[in-house]
Amino acid sequence: MTIAIIEDEYVIRKGISRTLEKINSKYEIVGQAEDGVEGLNLVKAKKPDLIITDIKMPKMDGLELLHALRSDGIQVKAIVLSAYSEFEYAQKAISLGVSEYILKPISILDLSSALEHIENQLNEERKVRAEHPKELYELDSILSRSVLGNLNMSEDLNKFLEEQYNLVATDDMGIFQIYLGELFSDKIDKLKAQLKLLNKQEFNFNILEFSQWNIVILVIYNMKNKDMVKTYFEKSVISVIRSNISTKFVYGWNFSYGLLKMNESVEALKNKLQFNLTMGEGALIDYGVVSNMRTKQFLYPIDIENKIKVAIIKKDVKNVKEIFTAFEAYCRSEIYEPKDIKEACVNFCWAVINTSKELNSLLYQNLDVQTLLKNIMLSITWEEIEQVLYKLFEEILASNIGEENKTVSLVVKRAQSLIHEYYNQGINLDEIAAKLNITADYLGKQFKKEIGESFNTYARNYRINKVKALLLGTELKVYQIAELTGYSDSKYMSKVFKETTGYLPNDYRKLYK
Repeated sequence: MTIAIIEDEYVIRKGISRTLEKINSKYEIVGQAEDGVEGLNLVKAKKPDLIITDIKMPKMDGLELLHALRSDGIQVKAIVLSAYSEFEYAQKAISLGVSEYILKPISILDLSSALEHIENQLNEERKVRAEHPKELYELDSILSRSVLGNLNMSEDLNKFLEEQYNLVATDDMGIFQIYLGELFSDKIDKLKAQLKLLNKQEFNFNILEFSQWNIVILVIYNMKNKDMVKTYFEKSVISVIRSNISTKFVYGWNFSYGLLKMNESVEALKNKLQFNLTMGEGALIDYGVVSNMRTKQFLYPIDIENKIKVAIIKKDVKNVKEIFTAFEAYCRSEIYEPKDIKEACVNFCWAVINTSKELNSLLYQNLDVQTLLKNIMLSITWEEIEQVLYKLFEEILASNIGEENKTVSLVVKRAQSLIHEYYNQGINLDEIAAKLNITADYLGKQFKKEIGESFNTYARNYRINKVKALLLGTELKVYQIAELTGYSDSKYMSKVFKETTGYLPNDYRKLYK
């Protein structure tokens, strides 16, 4: 058994050292220290099985030393020495997981008995380590399995937790969740370093990271006052993280009534993190509070949807961006249920997608619609929703210049330009070929080869798209739209429109407007 002696009186240190040699010559003294600070460094460096420490010492007393060791996750057996008048301190030492305490003056019999007891404990723990898997004796692993719902409790494990970590498996525990989102990889190390600096006087905690959720979880135990601990995290910890690391994290709080309830409590809180959409950046999402929060009924802004449709039809890029911003501002204007906000975002995106699809099929083909909508439903922050909205915005921009980016010959480009200029005059292949001083046969073949569809199909679709834009963007009558798009007969236009879209013009207008 390796032992470190931490005692401010030189005479007592030497006396303990000589006594240990007499009791068992196999005991190995790895170092001695005259105060708590020196003792802490000694324990970290030598990692002894046992420390023998006085309670009252300069710089850092024995209780502070024990607390510092436990906070740093250093599990070491301890014998505490105290005078009779310091018995109250010895009781506190027991709460910190001390193995034995001995009253001064030290008797060989008391010390020998304490050492024998500790040696038996160490042997029993070595046996447990040999017989049980790793997770039974590493606290991080135990807590992680508890969070994931994979922990099997036993009497041996209960006893082990109490003896080694002073953790009672049925005690109330705090859960502090931090959602890092896409910043997880970049910020996790800095965040963990910051968290390790927390004031640990009123509680103990372990830091767990779950990259599959982009979440860090602090499991907090041995809380002296649950409400004070929660307030500390809400008022101090969040502020420090926002100042030193990032303002974009999302924070949640819940209590777990023991280790076996940890998975249930963590999952419940994860589902509530989406309240960040209504509560704003930096707010602590307290499960108990948001579960009873009164929210306002969400009324879908159909007027904003209609505006975005018109802007897309008119290819008004600036207005499209402004309407996206107005839609988000509306969703954030009141305390709404997050699921209602997300459903509204999905509906809004569908309106954008369907309108764009009708005007330019390339947009729909280029979009992974299922993934976009799934990302909205999984979003926890507005930034994540904005990424979806602006992905659509970028595709709309791309659709406006998509035709220009095709690799086509000058002759076909000129033909396209003439179609765009004279579509409402019923211009045909022969007339455009004559304007370009080439044969209609050559132009038709080149058009099909380079554009992928025949001249007549392209011209018809271009004209029908103009009809669609007027149906959705104006209140003009069908016969007026027919005249503006070069159809001499509105009935004929309606026939062509139905053959192309599957709907009559008025039915189409009702469906999409």
